[in-house]
Amino acid sequence: MLDEVPMVYCVLTGLYCCIENKPYRRYGAWFPIGLTLYGLLTTLVMLYAGPENHLLEFIVFQSSFGFVILTLLSHVIKIYTDLQDQSIKRMWCLAGLIGAVAYGYWNIDFRMCHAMENLPFGISNPQFHAWWHVGASMSSYIVCLLLCYDRAANLDRKPRIAWMAGVLPHVIVDSELVQKSKSL
Repeated sequence: MLDEVPMVYCVLTGLYCCIENKPYRRYGAWFPIGLTLYGLLTTLVMLYAGPENHLLEFIVFQSSFGFVILTLLSHVIKIYTDLQDQSIKRMWCLAGLIGAVAYGYWNIDFRMCHAMENLPFGISNPQFHAWWHVGASMSSYIVCLLLCYDRAANLDRKPRIAWMAGVLPHVIVDSELVQKSKSL
């Protein structure tokens, strides 16, 4: 439960950032309150299920996480289709590809864990569950980065992607625009 619940919270936060990405509030105060209540309800049901009722915990997590992921994905597709910058579109595709491969690793680990422990010719377990976490983290980072980029673009801050050491992307906004907005 200690790795599932933060995943739900992370995706709920991403969903909020994805939907409330304009210079104005589109859905008022009820939206973040509703997302918070959804996260709390998921947490309470998972706590109630506890380790002794693993099936209920599994079903609650998979259904709540899957629902939020699909909702987030529908909004990401909307953002993607409105984009003009091909390099940003490629980064969205990269996030999706990394996430899909990581999900594939998780499925192999989940469904074939015992087979992975007994591979022929002395091949050691490839630890796909660990690779799932690495891939999910990388994909989540890129999605968060692109949501920041989208929000900055919606605020007319002229964002761009810069690369630290050629491997770590981050968003840079026009500092003159930021200074002007602070002085207002």
